[in-house]
Amino acid sequence: MKKAISIIIVLIWMISIFSFSNQQGESSSSTSKKVSKIIVNIIDIKHEYKEEKKQQIASNIEPYIRKLAHFSLYALGGILLMNAVRLFLLRENIQILTSSIIGILYAAIDEIHQLLIPRKKWKFY
Repeated sequence: MKKAISIIIVLIWMISIFSFSNQQGESSSSTSKKVSKIIVNIIDIKHEYKEEKKQQIASNIEPYIRKLAHFSLYALGGILLMNAVRLFLLRENIQILTSSIIGILYAAIDEIHQLLIPRKKWKFY
C-alpha cells in the first residue's frame, strides 16, 4: 500500500509540474507578481514606501520568486522520488542513482515540453 501511495504522490507532483509548464508566461508571471507584492507589503509594515517604490521592489524580486518556486518544486520532487524509490530498492547508492536519473530525465522532458508551448518573447536583462 505504501508503494502505491508513494507512486501516486509522485505522479501528482509530475502532473502538477507539467501543468505549470503548460501555462503561458503571463499567467505564470502574474502569480509570481502577486507573491512579490505580498512580500513587499509584509516587509513594508510601517507603510514607509510610496506605491511606485513598492511596485519597483516587487518587480525587482519577481524573477527571484519565480526561481525559488521552480527550485522548491523540484526539491520537493526529489524528496518524493527518493521516498518512492527507497520502497523498491534496498541499496542506498542505487536509490540515489535511480531517483536522480528519474528526476533528471523528467526535468529534461519538462524543458522540451516548455519549448513546444507558444509563448510571447521574454525580455532578458
